[in-house]
Amino acid sequence: MPRIDIGEITLNVEERGEGPAFIFIPGLVGLLNAWEFQVAHFSQRFRCISFDHRGTGDSDKPKDSYSTQAIARDVIALMDTLGIERAHVAGTSTGGCVLQNLAIDYPNRLGVCIFSNTWVKADEYINRVQMTRKRIALAYGPEEYVKVSSLFTSGAMQFRYDLDKVMEL
Repeated sequence: MPRIDIGEITLNVEERGEGPAFIFIPGLVGLLNAWEFQVAHFSQRFRCISFDHRGTGDSDKPKDSYSTQAIARDVIALMDTLGIERAHVAGTSTGGCVLQNLAIDYPNRLGVCIFSNTWVKADEYINRVQMTRKRIALAYGPEEYVKVSSLFTSGAMQFRYDLDKVMEL
């Protein structure tokens, strides 16, 4: 997978397919492979782009922030670097919060916006979820954290299908 310099940092990016641009923003874990199933499908009709958030996977760790606003700026810088004027964008969980920032700050750069399993503010529920996820990560390590986090972001449907059979469709 290529690493693309977007100015402030270098992002790990995967690009597949041809056609209109379709950017996939992962949730809190921030890894591009969170969208593997969707990219495999949509890359048949779209230029699909997914990336590791700043500080995750093979993307650079920034000197300053990890805010949803900073990641939204990373998306715009990535679009500029790749020569994309306008893109369809899907964001799940924290990626949906990033997409909210994009929709507010850069509406002319977006086509269709798909918000999945996201929220609009850090209310009591979200605070509890995030604190619990943090405790799991600190107590049990990153592998267990990813397993538990997928329950929040992917839901029960991830366990109901044989992925090989679904991919044949």
